[in-house]
Amino acid sequence: MRALVHLLPRTRWRRHAAAAATGALAALVSLSGADKPAAPAAPTLEQFFPVAATRGSTTPVTAVGKFNPWPPEVWTDAPGVVFRPGGKAGQFTVEVGPDVAPGPHLVRLYNRQGASAARFLVVTPAPLTLEAEPNDDFARAATIAAMPVTIEGRLQKTGDVDCYALALAAGQTVAATLDAHVLASPLDPVLRLVDDRGLEVALNH
Repeated sequence: MRALVHLLPRTRWRRHAAAAATGALAALVSLSGADKPAAPAAPTLEQFFPVAATRGSTTPVTAVGKFNPWPPEVWTDAPGVVFRPGGKAGQFTVEVGPDVAPGPHLVRLYNRQGASAARFLVVTPAPLTLEAEPNDDFARAATIAAMPVTIEGRLQKTGDVDCYALALAAGQTVAATLDAHVLASPLDPVLRLVDDRGLEVALNH
């Protein structure tokens, strides 16, 4: 809360003194009511986006949570996964060494006040592709040009669907894995395979 003080000129010295005293009191009230900076606290970490990084790569990653002061220290369960903080709160550059084992790796942020809950960063040996909207209809599906690939997406609203298109030769097999639980996501996903007419070929729930 802030106070706005208006000082009006007066013709007599007593009124000048009264106005000065009133102004001093108002200024004191304004200073005492000024916003105070937030006290340092243990970081809270909700998630990373993207939540995956390719082995042997450098990836910009955003941490979602509260970080005061910035930057916190970062602990990971793999020496080859290194988080380098950026100039803006929540922004990291993640370096993943070529020898880091694929799969989920635990990450925790900490400072003098305490530590966050541990969250997963998934290391993948395949190239990473981020979702690009609009792709919520099979007729506007994003094309996957090469495999293997790891695709990361987010559901933006209730009933949201992400569609991807790939070309397969007759008799060719594709293995598709959809991860949500390992990321501590509440998502209950459904994976559907349709042909170029939109007719369902297979479903996994």
